[in-house]
Amino acid sequence: MSGRAAGAVASFAIKGLGLAAQAAALVLITQAMGVQGFGSYSLVLSIASIAAQAADFGIGRYQFRLAHRGRATRVLVFWSLGFRLATTALLLPLLLVHGWRAEVSTAALLLGFAANLLFQLAYLNRHLLLLQERVAAAILVETAPALFFCVGVALSLAGAVRVDVEGALLLYLLATFVGFLLSIATARTGASWAKGAAMLARARVRQVAAGLAILLRRSSLVGIETFVATATFNAPILIVASLGNGTATPQVALYQRILGLEVALLSVTVTTRLKRYYDSGSRRTFDLRPALASGVLVFALNAAGLLLLAPVAAMVPQIGELTLVQLALSLRPQLVPLAAVTACVAAYSHCSIAALGGDWLRQRCLSGGIALCVTAVVATILTRAGSAPLAAVLHASLLGQALGIAVLVATVARRGAHIHLPRPFPSIGAPAA
Repeated sequence: MSGRAAGAVASFAIKGLGLAAQAAALVLITQAMGVQGFGSYSLVLSIASIAAQAADFGIGRYQFRLAHRGRATRVLVFWSLGFRLATTALLLPLLLVHGWRAEVSTAALLLGFAANLLFQLAYLNRHLLLLQERVAAAILVETAPALFFCVGVALSLAGAVRVDVEGALLLYLLATFVGFLLSIATARTGASWAKGAAMLARARVRQVAAGLAILLRRSSLVGIETFVATATFNAPILIVASLGNGTATPQVALYQRILGLEVALLSVTVTTRLKRYYDSGSRRTFDLRPALASGVLVFALNAAGLLLLAPVAAMVPQIGELTLVQLALSLRPQLVPLAAVTACVAAYSHCSIAALGGDWLRQRCLSGGIALCVTAVVATILTRAGSAPLAAVLHASLLGQALGIAVLVATVARRGAHIHLPRPFPSIGAPAA
């Protein structure tokens, strides 16, 4: 086996281990908290995730480009910490006010927000590992928090410790913090983080503010797109919660977890192709072949999983009695739209990163904004027209994601990009002169 093939196998194995830990933690969390507790936990995590993405506002991905150009790690740490401290100071009051109006636990929101910020800070170390072509190590530090969280939940249940929303999020924060430390150790950037933090402590406020303004302007398009993508992913549960349909919240929460797990598994291909997407983008080439392959595979996985779940549960009663399995079986009537939505999201993840590599940032923002708006508007209309909440958000998400992909491909092609398709289909466009 060649070195590249061995690395790919190791990457998938590590990612698979992390996803298995996430799936196991999902089983334990639903069993410990119950259906409604799981829905509340997922809702808080979605709100915190959107807020943390707003605090990041593209700086994480923009720093990959800076690191690619050889910027010193301590300088990247300096701006990474400074940027997030500034945005957190602006966003935290808004987050707390929203939590108060939505009657969501303030402690839970703060724990979820802090955990997401730590996960984003670790992206810098993962980027450095990718630039060193240590893909397996980068995936390891990305999946480590899931492993630690699974162990924490299992130990809590074994010790008969009650797990509520705040307790689950505290475990998540601790797992993310340990994962962050592991990312520093793996990337060997401990000294750089210490120097960057010291630089920030000594820096003058006026100079930092001027630098942050420049970073905000340069990362704004990436920030808007990543924020829109995060909001689109979390839109279904927020829409259902805003419409006051608490009984459907756990179903929608489980759908989002299924989506997250499967797309995360296929994100290994995005991670391994990240440098190639940047290289292709510099040649004005937009490769849709990985996106199409990912979409087909994800559709098949979802359809097969939901079809086989009931027979497996019938053969193994212990599995069928799990709270998570009973909740998953309630999704079966929406098998086709659920599989189609996850396929579109998987395809869009590849298209979005390929567009990022080509600096087609405005096109990403436009397509993501259309996907989000269509999802929110159509889901609200369908729900108020009497459609079941789960069916409404699935059909709305399917329409939004499909339009997002179509708009992204069409606008990138108009910019002169050469669209690569599988062999049976003709390619579109031509390389720019």
